[in-house]
Amino acid sequence: MSAMKTARDVIHWAISPDGPPPQGDLFDLDHLLTVDSNMSNLLSDFAGLSATRLGLIPPVSDTTDRISADILCLAAAIGGMTFQLEAAMKLLDAIPSPDNHWQRIVCHGLIFPVIQSHFLPAPQAEALLMQSPLTAVLFLPPKGGEDAAINLCKKLINIPQGRKLLIQHFADPESHAGQLSWRGRLMA
Repeated sequence: MSAMKTARDVIHWAISPDGPPPQGDLFDLDHLLTVDSNMSNLLSDFAGLSATRLGLIPPVSDTTDRISADILCLAAAIGGMTFQLEAAMKLLDAIPSPDNHWQRIVCHGLIFPVIQSHFLPAPQAEALLMQSPLTAVLFLPPKGGEDAAINLCKKLINIPQGRKLLIQHFADPESHAGQLSWRGRLMA
């Protein structure tokens, strides 16, 4: 096993999530910085799927080149949380916050199914939500992340696809009291 295999397994799981994400080790982290053509294709497919699930136009393929190392590190950290929690949390802390639209979409595509699986204890789920500003807007923000989520929501409203995303997502029925309260706060 290696961190690259762990990342690959988690990405494959996120494409068709069922149960908790696969777990693996975080050995050979430096391999996450070198993306072969198979992994590049997987990331490109995953970026397109993540966008499509949100009702957005998939990104052009060269967009995925800029997000690959961060997404691989994020996927590896998710996969390492059972067997190597301390190393996984350190890796998670080292990943920069997504700074563009497509990074946010792909992070959401990876993190949202993990959050929905209810696999992680609250502290790890909160740490993942800190890595995914879009998930914080569309689901629930982590403690202390409300202002950042509100600011991202304001940015999304001014982007045509962002506005479309918010309208579509908030039009979906929701029964989770926390999410209903959060949506109400965003729409106020």
